[in-house]
Amino acid sequence: MGEALAQFVDNDTADRFCASRKAPDRDELERLAKAAGFADVVVRIERISVHLPRLDSFVLEHLAATPVAGAVASADADARQKLGESVMDKLARFADRDGVTYPEETHVLTARA
Repeated sequence: MGEALAQFVDNDTADRFCASRKAPDRDELERLAKAAGFADVVVRIERISVHLPRLDSFVLEHLAATPVAGAVASADADARQKLGESVMDKLARFADRDGVTYPEETHVLTARA
């Protein structure tokens, strides 16, 4: 999504969108939990499958609910269409019968107070 936003809207919009998806890595999460006084800190990676509906419509609907909604809405119609198509092309290998399903990883932290 970030690459497509940079290409069809602008770099500032892409940077703002991507910033909302940055999270500390495994070591930083562990360090922060220990610094906050937690014990028996364990950080593990969970893998999940994320299913999204057809991307040609989902991309713009999703972006309309993010902090970059105004910038995307103010882009011309051709740029918005190309934005959706670009994301759809990038995720084509994950296409299934009614959208896309792609793998995603998240960190899960457990600890004792």
